[in-house]
Amino acid sequence: MSLAAMLLIVVSAITHAAWNFLGKREKPSSALFLIATLMGGLLMLPVVFWFHDRYTQIPSAVIQLLVITGLFQAMYFGTLAAAYCSGDMSLVYPLARSVPTLLVTGIALIMGTGHAISNLCLAGIFLVVAGCTILPLRHFRGLEPKSYLNTCCLLAMFAAIGTAGYMVIDKQALSLLCDGDHASFSKVEAALIYAPLEILSTAVWLGIYVVARSSERRSFGHVLRSTKTQALLMGAGIYGAYTLVLVAMTFATHVSYVMAFRQLSIPLGASLGIMILKEPSPWPKRLGVATVFAGVVLVGLG
Repeated sequence: MSLAAMLLIVVSAITHAAWNFLGKREKPSSALFLIATLMGGLLMLPVVFWFHDRYTQIPSAVIQLLVITGLFQAMYFGTLAAAYCSGDMSLVYPLARSVPTLLVTGIALIMGTGHAISNLCLAGIFLVVAGCTILPLRHFRGLEPKSYLNTCCLLAMFAAIGTAGYMVIDKQALSLLCDGDHASFSKVEAALIYAPLEILSTAVWLGIYVVARSSERRSFGHVLRSTKTQALLMGAGIYGAYTLVLVAMTFATHVSYVMAFRQLSIPLGASLGIMILKEPSPWPKRLGVATVFAGVVLVGLG
C-alpha cells in the first residue's frame, strides 16, 4: 500500500473514532444518522457544483452499485446505532470494525482476487481479528460462545456485514469509474464525484426506514430540536473520513489493505470509551488493543 494511501487512512481513522464517540455520547438512532447523512450531503454540495457537468458521464453500472451500497451503509448506521444503545463503545466499536476485515478478505479469496494480498498483510489481518476477539472479554476465562451471543454483539455483527458490503461494492464502483471501458475520471475525481451520490443513496434508504417507524420519527424531531449541532459534526466526520477512504482505495492494490489498515481507529475508539466515557478496562481489553495495533503495523508493512 502506498504512503499516500496510508496517510489518508490514518487521518480517516482518527476522524472515524471521533464521530463514533459523538454518536455514542448522544442517544444514537437511525434518525440521528439520517440527519448526520443529510448534513454531510450539504457539506458536499460545493463538490457537486464543481463537478456538475461530469455526473452525466457516470456509467449505468455504477448507478446500480450505488443503490446497493446505500442499502448496506444504511444497514450499517441503523445496526450501529442500536448496538450503541445496548452496549459499551469499547465493545461494539472493535467488533464492528474488525469483522469486516475478515469478511472482505474471505470474499476476495472466494472471488479469486486474493492473490494480490501478501502473506505479511494476511498475518496482520488475522492479528486484527484476534485482537478484537479478545477486546470484549472481561477476563480470559470468558472466551466462550456465551460471551458473544447477545443482542449487542449480534447488532455489531450486522453492522460489520454492512461495512464489508459497502466497502466491496465501492471498490468495484470506483474501479469502473477509473479503469472501465468508458473511464474518463482521475482517481481523485472518481472518489469526489462518487461520495455525494453515495450519501444520497444512503439517505434515501435511511429515510425509508425512519418514516416507517414511529419511534424513529419522534427521534428525528428530537434531534432537530436538541442535537442538530452534534449531527452536523457527525456528518462532517462520517463523510469526510469516508471520502478520504474512497481516495485511498484508488491508490491501494486491494480493498483488504484499506479495510485492515483502517483498524487503527480501534485502539483510538476503545481509548475514548475507556478514558472519557469511563468504561471498564480489564486486561483482555488492553491485550486486544495491543494485538490490533500490531496487526495494523503488519498490514502497513505488507
